[in-house]
Amino acid sequence: MDNPPSKYEKVHDKFLAIYKNLNKLKNLCNSPEGSLQSFSSNVNNMLSDIQSDLKETDLTIESDSKMMSKYIDEFTESLETIRKVQKD
Repeated sequence: MDNPPSKYEKVHDKFLAIYKNLNKLKNLCNSPEGSLQSFSSNVNNMLSDIQSDLKETDLTIESDSKMMSKYIDEFTESLETIRKVQKD
C-alpha cells in the first residue's frame, strides 16, 4: 500500500518490516545454511523479531481490509513452511 493514512503509517512500517522478515525466514527455510544449531538459532531469532513487531501493531483494523488479509495469508504460509522444515 502506497501512502497509507497518517494514523496507520507506523503500523504500515511495522507490517513492512514483518513482511521483510517473513521473506527472509521463508528463504532461510527453503535454502538452509550452516549447522542445525545455527539454523535453529536464526529461525528462533527471526520468529522472535516477528512476534515483537506484531505485538507493537496492537490495533484494530477493519475486517475487510485487503492489506491485513494479505499479511495474514503470507504469515500463515510462512509459518506452515517453517513447521514443515522443522519436521524434516
